[in-house]
Amino acid sequence: MLLLALLAAPALAADPAGEAGLLAADPAAIADYARAIGYRPQLSTDQTGDPWVRLGLAGMPGSIWFNDCNEQGRACESVRFQVGLLTTRKLTLAQVNDFNNRYRYATLSLDEDEDPLLNHDLRLGSGGVPATTFGWTLRQFEAVAAALRDLVNERERAAPD
Repeated sequence: MLLLALLAAPALAADPAGEAGLLAADPAAIADYARAIGYRPQLSTDQTGDPWVRLGLAGMPGSIWFNDCNEQGRACESVRFQVGLLTTRKLTLAQVNDFNNRYRYATLSLDEDEDPLLNHDLRLGSGGVPATTFGWTLRQFEAVAAALRDLVNERERAAPD
C-alpha cells in the first residue's frame, strides 16, 4: 500500500506546463493551464474588452480578471482571482477583519450591497510567473474561497441577531 502511494506521488505532483512562464498578456495560455490542472475555464471578455476567465472555485462561480491592460484589452500584466457571494445574513465588520487576519492569500471585503467579495491580485509582469507558481496561487485562493463559503453558510444558518 505504501509503495503504491509513493509511486503515485510523482504523478500527482507533475505540472502539465512545467516551469514555463505564464503571462497575463496570454489569457488563452492561462485558461489552458487552468484546464490542464483540473479546472473548467471559460475564456471571455469583460464589458471593457479586457480578457476574463470564468471558472468554478470551491463549488462557487469564480473569475480571473485581467488587469493593467492596454486600451485594446491586450498586454495585460496582472490578474485578479475573485469570488463573490450573495448573502441574506450579512457578515459583520468583525467577521471580515477576523477572516482577513486568519487567511493570508486573499482579501475579503464587502461590496456596495454588503455581500462578501474575495480577491487576490497576482502581478505577472512582462516576464510572467512559472506555471507551478500560478497553479499554487490559484489553489491557495480556492482554499481560502472554501473557508469563506463555510463562514457564509454558517452565518446563513445561525439564529437571527
